[in-house]
Amino acid sequence: MLELVILRHGEPVGGPKYRGQTDDPLSEHGWRQMQAAVHGHGPWQQVVSSLLRRCLAFAGDLAARQNITIVTDPRLREISFGA
Repeated sequence: MLELVILRHGEPVGGPKYRGQTDDPLSEHGWRQMQAAVHGHGPWQQVVSSLLRRCLAFAGDLAARQNITIVTDPRLREISFGA
């Protein structure tokens, strides 16, 4: 059976606000949120991530710790909220 786990990124630097495609990294609090979200879960066979730093940094770290591949997919990018 295929199991798909979808995680939203943790809190980026600058606190909660609408960012759209602004590429803010995860804050220290955001890293802790993500670590707590995956604690006790897995193992996984693959990690797929957005190219945004707030997603990719943690996804890459998780994939490295699991010794699995990571794939980036530009379709997972946040939507734009307009001008």
